[in-house]
Amino acid sequence: MAIPTGDELRERSRFEPAAVEPRIFAGWEAADAFAADPHSGRPPYTIAVPPPNVTGALHMGHALNGAIQDTLIRLRGMQGYETLWICGTDHAGIATQNVIEKQLRAQGLTRHDLGREAFVEKVWEWRRQYGATIIQQFKRLGSSLDYGNERFTMDPEYVAAVAEVFVSLYEKGYMYRDNRIVNWCPSCSSAISDLEVRYEHAADALYHVRYPIKDSTELLTVATVRPETILADTAVAVHPSDERYRHLVGRTVIVPIVDREVPIIADEYVKMDFGTGALKVTPGHDPNDFDIGRRHGLEELTVIGFDGRMTEAAGEFAGLTAAGARQAVVDRLFQLGLLRHEQPYEHEVGHCDRSGDRIEPLISLQWFCEMGELARPAIEAVRNGTVTFTPKSQENTFFHFMEQIRPWCVSRQLWWGHQIPVWYCPDGHVTVATAEPSACATCGSAQLERDPDVLDTWFSSGLWPFSTMGWPKETDTLRARAFVQNPAEPWPVTLNSAAWRQSEIASGNGHGNARAVARIYGAFARGGQLDGVRLTRPSSIEAMITEQHNITELMQDRPYHQALGILLNTPEAVYMGPNPRAFGHHGIGGSLGFADPSAGVGYAYVTSQMGTALTGDPREVAIRDAVYSAIPAWLSASDRLAA
Repeated sequence: MAIPTGDELRERSRFEPAAVEPRIFAGWEAADAFAADPHSGRPPYTIAVPPPNVTGALHMGHALNGAIQDTLIRLRGMQGYETLWICGTDHAGIATQNVIEKQLRAQGLTRHDLGREAFVEKVWEWRRQYGATIIQQFKRLGSSLDYGNERFTMDPEYVAAVAEVFVSLYEKGYMYRDNRIVNWCPSCSSAISDLEVRYEHAADALYHVRYPIKDSTELLTVATVRPETILADTAVAVHPSDERYRHLVGRTVIVPIVDREVPIIADEYVKMDFGTGALKVTPGHDPNDFDIGRRHGLEELTVIGFDGRMTEAAGEFAGLTAAGARQAVVDRLFQLGLLRHEQPYEHEVGHCDRSGDRIEPLISLQWFCEMGELARPAIEAVRNGTVTFTPKSQENTFFHFMEQIRPWCVSRQLWWGHQIPVWYCPDGHVTVATAEPSACATCGSAQLERDPDVLDTWFSSGLWPFSTMGWPKETDTLRARAFVQNPAEPWPVTLNSAAWRQSEIASGNGHGNARAVARIYGAFARGGQLDGVRLTRPSSIEAMITEQHNITELMQDRPYHQALGILLNTPEAVYMGPNPRAFGHHGIGGSLGFADPSAGVGYAYVTSQMGTALTGDPREVAIRDAVYSAIPAWLSASDRLAA
């Protein structure tokens, strides 16, 4: 869009923000107004923007989230801090690859038809298109990001940082390769993280199945919701305190259909009040059973393959889908007289957040990071108050996750992402290095093949707060903001994702940045509340802000900005003058960056969650009440954009 001249603007009878703001922003950008000076001597205040995925364009959630961050950056800038709002995007491994594969399927192709190199180049083309779109959207919103130092989670410096962390964790013994149970998505043909598993309500049946006890006429009844996995049972477990079954511990039962002899074991995991109190143990198809199996040294059998179908080990059921095999197995149990009864059973079932497929817990050879030791300092940082959560109730979620944390499967069977820095020689030796080696570190063989898998996106995203400042190099920005800080001061960095908080604190513990990363989370924004009442928007609103007319329409909607102020728990922000780091009334859909002359140049009244009023004007309550009353109009405006 052409930027109008001053003469053209003077001829217009009404103020048009869309005509003025590009010119203002162009001036800010030309002056490098949002860059930080690491040598200024002013106290640092940093926000690392949660990097948007390059799977598309920004939506309303990004606009609102960005407005909160922009508010904090501009406020602190006016209070004398050296502010830095780190700019960048995330490669979003599995999400972005799924988008490109969907495009290929529409053409009757698969990624294997293109080959790895051509496929990755196609994804890079997508990134160049949508990465640029996202940055332009941020600019159109008036966001005061440091655009001159834009980062991407797969730029060369970032790739080097990721490799450095992997090698460091490997050398310290945290990173290892093993056959363990993972969340497997048959459609994605990859392991996925716990964060990518979406639990959905399912109405299934609980089947009560009789297992004959060897050398006896007794039958031991177990309850299961997955009878198709009976074919891979390697034990039946009971609680050691359960008087009903204590006499059976150490005996042997016969697995129905396959006639496999397996032991009856005692394990405290078993819930005596669930089902019959006797648990079939299938280490190859359930994460809890896997843990039981490792504790008792059980065999790990699998009868469901990576394609979601029954394998040859399933015998007569081979080739069926897992869902199809369920009914077939139930029918056979009925024929054998071993199905006692079935009852309705409602529970939550994991599905892949990307494909929607039901997750299959499967044992697979993957790279894992041992998290127990890494999690302990993070837990302690929250317990001793170094890291705080607002609202405090979120600490319970954090502790629940961190105190029950499992080894993290960091490898993904994808082509787009950070390829694992591991090479194998024909003799099976492993070489782990930050750069491609010329020979095997063990035997010297020059025949090396790199591990084809890539790292979980969260592995690289967890490094975002400090790698974007130059780590592992000791840059001026890193020294000024990550290590040279008065311990008595709250660490001036704000991030917005609980998942990032957990992974980054733990990641920092693993490679020497524990103190810095813990302090990064010493201060969080307190937004979205009014007098203790949390304000939320309908989750169905996913209004895209891609189109120019949407941005323009929203930026002219005064109730939207008034409601935005209350969501920040602040009164409406008003223009303070030509300072590009100051607040402006018009937010263009999210940020509070631009000025509306009608608001009264030179006047400002901003009260933040930090509790600092920039003037002594005592009208906070009146403004708050007015803004609160505007929320229905703001929601109505959002609904119009979403429609």
